[in-house]
Amino acid sequence: MTENNSKSVTPTDDNSKVRKKNQQMPEKKVSDIKVKKQAEKINIFKVVSQFLRDTKTEFKKVKWPTRKELIASTTIVIILVVIAALYLSVVDFGLMTVINKIVG
Repeated sequence: MTENNSKSVTPTDDNSKVRKKNQQMPEKKVSDIKVKKQAEKINIFKVVSQFLRDTKTEFKKVKWPTRKELIASTTIVIILVVIAALYLSVVDFGLMTVINKIVG
């Protein structure tokens, strides 16, 4: 007969070790929190300045439309808006007429 000398670890044993470890951690001092907040304020300026630099770099990479392309695109948009407005006004007038005949 052979005996198994290894100790089996149950999940509850692991959880108790974690709890003990967490209980041993020292609490943060108020001065540590203030220093961290000051560091965060400084970091936010660095983050914003880096963002603005990256934005400027990306704007340089953009292929801006020529004047001719811009006028063509704008004309197409205006024409489509006018067509949609006319269609919706005809549908609105038709539905209004039908409803007035039913109700009235």
